Amino acid sequence: MKTDEGISPVIAIVVLIGFVIIAGAIISLTMFGTMEDMSGTLPDVRFQVSADGVSLYHAGGDSLPLRNLVFYDTLSKQNMTVQLIKGGANSEIDSVRDHDLFELSVWETGDKIRIIGGNLVALSIVGPDSRNHPALLYMGANAAVLPIGDMVPDEWIETPPTPPTPPVIPPTPPNFGDKNLIDDIFQPSQNSYFDFGSNPKVNLQEKIRLQELNITYPLPGDNTPVELKPQWSKYEWTKVTVTVYNNETGAVVYPTTYQLVEKNDVMTTIRIPHDILKTGYVCHITIEIWKDKNMENLVARQTVVITFI
Repeated sequence: MKTDEGISPVIAIVVLIGFVIIAGAIISLTMFGTMEDMSGTLPDVRFQVSADGVSLYHAGGDSLPLRNLVFYDTLSKQNMTVQLIKGGANSEIDSVRDHDLFELSVWETGDKIRIIGGNLVALSIVGPDSRNHPALLYMGANAAVLPIGDMVPDEWIETPPTPPTPPVIPPTPPNFGDKNLIDDIFQPSQNSYFDFGSNPKVNLQEKIRLQELNITYPLPGDNTPVELKPQWSKYEWTKVTVTVYNNETGAVVYPTTYQLVEKNDVMTTIRIPHDILKTGYVCHITIEIWKDKNMENLVARQTVVITFI
C-alpha cells in the first residue's frame, strides 16, 4: 500500500509541533511568573507638586518611612537636602540638621517635602518595593533617566522588620530610710486601706511592716471604684502618690495623683474609677515622709505595687 507510506511521518510532525507549542507556553508562563515575583510591587502613593514649585506633597496612599527613601538630584548627581513639614505644622525636620529625628519620621498624607538647595524638577525618589528592592517612586519633569543603582548608596541594605516594642513601665521608686517610720506615720487607732469596699481590704501599713511590697488584688465585676484611704499622718509632712499603668504598653491609664499633708491633717480618700481598670494593670502606691513642705529633705519612702487579677 504505497499510498499509506506518508501518513505516519505527517502525524509525527504534527504531534511534535504540538509538543513544542505546549512546552513553549509552559516555559513562557513560568518565566513571566518568576519575573513578576522578582520585581515586587511599588507603594501605592500619589504626589503633588506645590504651587511654589519647591515642595512635594504626599497626596494620598501608603505612608513612607523616610529612612527608606533616597532624594536624588539627577542633574548634579548628588543626594538632596530636604525638609519634612508635617501637615498643619509650622516647623520642619531637616534631613541634615535633624538627621536622627528625620530618619525616624514618616511621610504621610498631607505632609510635604521641601527641597533645599536643589531643583524639584530634577528630583528622583528611590525607595524599597514590596520585596525590599530599590525602585523608582517619583521622577521630576526634567529629571534625567539614570539607572536606579546610580541613585542608591553603596550601603543600601534591606530594612529589617521592626521588632515589637516591649512595655516600659517606670521602675518602682527605691525604698529609703527606716520602714518603721512609714509604719508609724498613721495614728495608732487608724490603718491605711486599699479596697473595693466589698472585697477584702489591703492594709498598707501591715504590708509595709512585713515588706510584702508586691501583691495581687482581685478586679471586681461591678462598678465599685478602687479606694485608697490613707487616714491621717502623725509625722511632719506626708506625701501619698498613686499611679496606674497599662502593663502591655507601659502607658499611664490613671494620672498620677498625690496628696501632701501636714502633721495631723486628714487625708482624703483617693478613688480610681472602675471603668479604666483591666486585669493585669499595675498600681504604684508610694508613701513618703518629708521634713519640709518643699520636699527637699526626704526621711523615708516605701512603695507598694498592686497588680489587678
